[in-house]
Amino acid sequence: MAEDECQAIGWSRVSRNRRQTGPAFVLPPPGAGPCPGVHWAPPLWLLALLLQVLRGEDMRGVVASGWPRRRSRASFLVDEVSSIIKEAIEGAIGGNAYQHSKVNQWTTSVVEQTLSQLTKLGKPFKYIVTCVIMQKNGAGLHTASSCFWDNSSDGTCTVRWENKTMYCIVSAFGLAL
Repeated sequence: MAEDECQAIGWSRVSRNRRQTGPAFVLPPPGAGPCPGVHWAPPLWLLALLLQVLRGEDMRGVVASGWPRRRSRASFLVDEVSSIIKEAIEGAIGGNAYQHSKVNQWTTSVVEQTLSQLTKLGKPFKYIVTCVIMQKNGAGLHTASSCFWDNSSDGTCTVRWENKTMYCIVSAFGLAL
């Protein structure tokens, strides 16, 4: 085979004089392959994939570019997040009656307290927190969300809280790094 053909199928010439810093990964031995005198050097993405397999990592971490994506093993714990959200709502709104002038302050306080407590957990997640406060007046409210993620590590938690004068709906999304 000509050298151009060898390179086209993934074979590349490795200098015998070059000192390798890691373990030699040269298959097949010189002259034994279809391209005489050419050593097979695997592409970096293949080495990264091999390391991932040897470590027993999740194979879904290989992204389109071929590089492995490090996924944390932490999972989103809904019960833990739910209690954090409830504490944030109680701390911000408590027993107050609905006041239109206070809604911006309350929503900001709820999302900031929730986000602050979630980050204090020290888990490898990116968080998104939303808060809706609505006066109880008989009007309807419908919400929906859709996410494309890894169900084994990412998650969401929605808490609906109410008193005599208002509803508070808080959603927290956790995306594993």
